[in-house]
Amino acid sequence: YDTHPGFRATLDRCADILAPLLDQSLLDILYPADGVLSTIDQTAHTQPALFALEYALATLWLSWGIVPAAVIGHSLGEYVAACIAGVFSLEDGLTLVAARARLMQALPQDGLMVAVAASTAEIEPLLRSLAADVAIAAENGPRSTVISGRTTSVETLMSQLLDKGITSQRLKTSHAFHSPLMDPILAEFRQVAAKVTYSAPRIDLISNLTGERVGEEIATPDYWVRHLRQPVSFMTGMRTITALGCDRFVEIGPKPTLLGLAAACVSSDTALWLPSLSDRKADWSQLLHSLSQLAVRGPVDWVGFDSAYQRARLALPTYPFQRRRYWLDRPTGSTLPATRPASPGNSGSPLIGSRLRLPSLKTVVFENRLDPDRLPLLRDHLIFGEMVVSGACLVSMLLEAARSNLDKGSLELRDIYFVQPLIVPSGHPRQVQITLTPAGQTTTVQVISFTDGQDDADMRTHVEAVLASAGRAEPTAAVSRDAIWARCSQDLPCQAFFDAQDSRQIRLGPSYRWAEQMRLGNRESVCRMRVPGALGGLPSQPFHPGMLDASFGLLLATAPLAADDTWLPFSIEA
Repeated sequence: YDTHPGFRATLDRCADILAPLLDQSLLDILYPADGVLSTIDQTAHTQPALFALEYALATLWLSWGIVPAAVIGHSLGEYVAACIAGVFSLEDGLTLVAARARLMQALPQDGLMVAVAASTAEIEPLLRSLAADVAIAAENGPRSTVISGRTTSVETLMSQLLDKGITSQRLKTSHAFHSPLMDPILAEFRQVAAKVTYSAPRIDLISNLTGERVGEEIATPDYWVRHLRQPVSFMTGMRTITALGCDRFVEIGPKPTLLGLAAACVSSDTALWLPSLSDRKADWSQLLHSLSQLAVRGPVDWVGFDSAYQRARLALPTYPFQRRRYWLDRPTGSTLPATRPASPGNSGSPLIGSRLRLPSLKTVVFENRLDPDRLPLLRDHLIFGEMVVSGACLVSMLLEAARSNLDKGSLELRDIYFVQPLIVPSGHPRQVQITLTPAGQTTTVQVISFTDGQDDADMRTHVEAVLASAGRAEPTAAVSRDAIWARCSQDLPCQAFFDAQDSRQIRLGPSYRWAEQMRLGNRESVCRMRVPGALGGLPSQPFHPGMLDASFGLLLATAPLAADDTWLPFSIEA
């Protein structure tokens, strides 16, 4: 708002439209004076503020030549999507949203919304006896459902879910949206919706009600009344928009809330997921990073990008130029499949690359180029916003190299020491080598990295370890999984665990989210895993980094560690 005249003009226009509709200026809600507490958490103010911010962001992207082929929203977000698609004007859109927010704010605050780690099919049978009070509010993913309704009834449902081993988590909302508790305001909202002028969408718009492309049926008051009450079919919508061929997704909002949900709905290792703003990056830093990702894949209107600012033309020298071309060719886009089978001895594993032919050396060397465009898994493990190759991924490399080269049989990887983190700077892929050097009865293994074209001073060692034959393992007594599950009786919601990791500046993407249920016991923990839909360009077997990382994560869940410290592996005994 302070630095872009176009963005500021759009928000000012929204503020003018909302002035007679709100009891407070939109700008005071968004940007309160020092020492003044914002009222943005009041529903009557939250929804108009969100709409205005998202609309201003969308127009900013449009001014830069980033034009959507299709749009999809989530609940309130569909109002902005519809406005961008031409269903109604900005004035009518804000009028609808302000009325919606005002009516919802006036309802009793006796409702609750809960995120449940289960499919709608698992939840629906339990809802039948509570249908008057509770409903499914959103289907956000294969095993991500939101239920909404009267607090007492929702808490009863939560207890029933817990008895079935299904975890749930309360959401921070003022009211139970998309539930029977919305019924008292439907008639009055219909009166407001009837005064709006509608048109059929001019671009593909995916409906929250059906999850499919919507036509003239959205241009009616009845659609928006049903939209207020019925569940959000976000998962179906994401599958529809992906089926249209869309593979670059930009979230329009104050922080990346939907990107993780969206990525979990579709099986794609090539899709690009970009936030407009983030709560962990400065506004311009995040916007320009996302724009740069789009710029290398398609055109940007650079004249439009600069149009908000005064620029001066400079006269170039009149003497002849030596005509030599220096532009970098635009990447044509990756056509790599999600997984590539590696042959024995390896001829191009996506994780460890290819074995180098070095007949004069006893050391075996595998070399690979770690590039997030070729291996999207790298983008799913961010430490303080940087792509850091996870300790689990480094262990996976060592195990795969050992499996590809050494004789079959039981092997033990021991004395693993993480020397220093392996960081893949955005736009600067790292060359990585895995070396295996025989040393008597054991083999020394290392992971080193360097940048192409740099001198040897750029080479860094990241992991050192020892490989040895494990011999015959002593048979162990069978352990009942049910017994372990029973004695670890304290549920730890997986989302709460991921949120805790996020607060430690460890952001895990879809290919690292194998944990489905977690339980804590006395100095032990147990986790039920499920192979995620997106695997980041690697096969799920045998040593996927996400599976190993979920196992390492149990250590963080079990130990009483400081909540705000960033914990990374330092060494592993064996």
